[in-house]
Amino acid sequence: MKIQFALLLLGALISVSLVPTQSFSQAIVLRDLSLIENAKIARFDESGVELADQRKLNWDEIFSADHPDEAFHELHRRLSTPLYRLKRRFQNRDYAAAIEPAVTLQKELKNQKSENYRLAVYAELVGRIRESELELALVSLFRLLEVTGNPTDISPWVKQAQVKVDLESGFCDQLSPIFFDAEKSRNAMKLLGLKQSPDSSEWLPAQFVYATAICSAATETALAQKFAAKVDDSKLNSDWERISAIQLSLATNAEIDDLPRKINDQNSTMAKSMFQYLIGKSRLRADNLTEQKRGAIELLTVPAVFGTNQPEVSAAALHEVIGWFEKGKHPQEVESLKAELNSSFQHSFYGRKLRAEKTTHSNPRGSATSKSDN
Repeated sequence: MKIQFALLLLGALISVSLVPTQSFSQAIVLRDLSLIENAKIARFDESGVELADQRKLNWDEIFSADHPDEAFHELHRRLSTPLYRLKRRFQNRDYAAAIEPAVTLQKELKNQKSENYRLAVYAELVGRIRESELELALVSLFRLLEVTGNPTDISPWVKQAQVKVDLESGFCDQLSPIFFDAEKSRNAMKLLGLKQSPDSSEWLPAQFVYATAICSAATETALAQKFAAKVDDSKLNSDWERISAIQLSLATNAEIDDLPRKINDQNSTMAKSMFQYLIGKSRLRADNLTEQKRGAIELLTVPAVFGTNQPEVSAAALHEVIGWFEKGKHPQEVESLKAELNSSFQHSFYGRKLRAEKTTHSNPRGSATSKSDN
């Protein structure tokens, strides 16, 4: 508090001591307590401030400045604090806590082509992925693909967070095109405007794969089929057309006449894990017990081979086998797989769901009370 008060006092003293003249110079107090004296601000906008000597400052770096233009102070008031909080939380790798200032910044920024807007959208994408809010992560990914100009603008943040977006295909390496919650998927569809027949002429190839997946999860079959028909393997250089077709068949409980045995070894890790998961899940639906066992083995291969590189798909595969063992009344196997899900994939959708179920079972009275309060 003392430091903040001292900074405010210093800013006030500077405002009083400097008088605007025709050749106006400003004093800028930075957040690190350093002072730029006789600074001449050449221009400013939502991306930051450029000085006459070509130095550039972003709004989060400036604590206070003496400037005659009220528009300058308005931008500073709107952008400085949320941008500062976002960067600090990102630097501390507290990605979940970065969601709130990232959302605030997106509302405040009018120029969606600015570096700060791209950073805010990317930060929300990372935070949503880390929190396994997969449907909202997809919304952020689509926004990022719409506004991405120069990708090097946010490259330092990408390097730190290790969540990469391929600007040629549209795939995000940490966001598999698989979604589990129907209601959240419908909400994401609404946010993306998918029901309003969006103009997809400028979509990247992967966006059709993601749109197929989210519509399948939302049980919007007609829309899922529409987007699946536009998945073009020639553009993706992968087997996503086959993968999307299987995914859609599973979502609609349609028969899959001829399950492919394998896909091209040149496919990405994401494609391979998705293929393995969907094939295993398809076999698990069979009436034949031998075929079901094959499906369980194929599903267990997913976490064994892909593990934490594809955490959501690996966790989903374990979840499917747990359900199968529960139906067959194999409690020992169920507990073993639940322990694996909880230890290796605790941050995934199904890992969080498992923990929530354990909490409910361990505190049934509290659970009942909360329901009645609602």
